Amino acid sequence: GEVGSTGRSTGAHLHLAVKLLGERIDPETLLRVLMK
Repeated sequence: GEVGSTGRSTGAHLHLAVKLLGERIDPETLLRVLMK
């Protein structure tokens, strides 16, 4: 991920991207599967 304040953000934030077999997936989906 990346941390910082760029673009339209008003403060520091974290951008989290997850790829599985080259495809972007929703990080929340991955976390839900891992928490089971």
